[in-house]
Amino acid sequence: MFGSLVPSLHGPSIHPFTCILEIRDFPKGHSSYSYLLGVCVKGIKNCINLKSCTWTRDGSLHTDILESLCSDCPQLEELEINGNSGGYDPAVLLRFHKLKKISLIMPSAPVLDTLPAWLSATRTTLRSLTIVCKVWSDIFVPLVVYTNVIGFDSCNRRVPGVPVTSSD
Repeated sequence: MFGSLVPSLHGPSIHPFTCILEIRDFPKGHSSYSYLLGVCVKGIKNCINLKSCTWTRDGSLHTDILESLCSDCPQLEELEINGNSGGYDPAVLLRFHKLKKISLIMPSAPVLDTLPAWLSATRTTLRSLTIVCKVWSDIFVPLVVYTNVIGFDSCNRRVPGVPVTSSD
């Protein structure tokens, strides 16, 4: 499947029309991983109208991909990524300051450490934040207090003392 996608990433013919990019599986153990990653970076550089990117394969996201998304996709509004920062520098996330929607799946401690600064950087545009994690209370409650958004605990009850604000 991925082999049939590679030729389309090489040529710029469809890139200006690409608004959504979803990579949910990536052959990270493949012998040509570096080559495929390079092809993806080149393809992203041509996706000037990209509005949404999903890259959820654990361990396959790389700093080069994030840097390309940040610098080459000025229309990007939504970013859904695997939060395991083993292959990327979480500091790059701070450069995404125009996002309306952020989704993090199983974020690592370094990604969580950058989250307050990232949320501060996206304060004027961010409308949706989704975090999928195992340790709910250690991440969610302090985050809710910091960002001043609607908060619920793991049982879907209101978090006491957290102000409720409009999400429109």
